[in-house]
Amino acid sequence: MAWDDWVFGILTGGLYNIGKTVYKASKAAEAAGDAVEDIAESARTTPAILGETVARLESEC
Repeated sequence: MAWDDWVFGILTGGLYNIGKTVYKASKAAEAAGDAVEDIAESARTTPAILGETVARLESEC
């Protein structure tokens, strides 16, 4: 913890530290949500790519 975390934590009775923790947790949750969206998007596009590849291979044979 930096000195300002100690000072503001003492002056606000710990509310500053609680608020800072909640803010960091919300940022982490947002990043996790973005990662889940990216994974879901990949899961949707993968079958389409596989289907195109199979169709292309079938037309070449």
